[in-house]
Amino acid sequence: MRDTLRKYKIDAVVHFAASSFVGESVRNPRHYYRNNLVNTLGLLDAMVDTGIRRIVFSSTCATYGYPQSDFLDEHHVQLPVSPYGETKLAIERALHWYGAAYGIDYVCLRYFNAAGADVEGELGEVHEPETHLIPLVIEAALSSERPISIFGTDYLTADGTAIRDYIHVTDLAYAHVQALRFLTSGGGSASFNLGTGNGYSATH
Repeated sequence: MRDTLRKYKIDAVVHFAASSFVGESVRNPRHYYRNNLVNTLGLLDAMVDTGIRRIVFSSTCATYGYPQSDFLDEHHVQLPVSPYGETKLAIERALHWYGAAYGIDYVCLRYFNAAGADVEGELGEVHEPETHLIPLVIEAALSSERPISIFGTDYLTADGTAIRDYIHVTDLAYAHVQALRFLTSGGGSASFNLGTGNGYSATH
């Protein structure tokens, strides 16, 4: 990692790499702590050793845990309920202390339910098995052999299901570019939620 950062004269890092399935993280936490946390600490050490002082980190709304209000802003208490959320929060905290000790400036971007694919149709994401809601709903609509399961029907909403905010991957990509511009133009370390501010339940 250090050799690569030096060879290409890297100015800043945008860190997307992680294992990201909540259920899997509960079943196999050792993998999540090693891949998400230990490997990221290795990246941060390589940045310190090569003099790179800017990073945009892809975090997650899973750092918040169970919502304690209808709308989650960046000051909502962070109490993760999975190893996935815990590892992401641990990295956020490490960034704070690496910033204080080594002068690293960072932006943490906390996603709310990324969805969609490249609008030109050239890039997309395929899971086998599929775990994301929107592709599963589309599959169910196209084939009666692929029913959709809805977990949780006792929420205080119009249809009893959870309300979620979805953001398109193109908007996420743009947000990362803007975060990098923010840092390179002198912006200080910060954390931002990424969503639309509009919630949707299973049928509404």
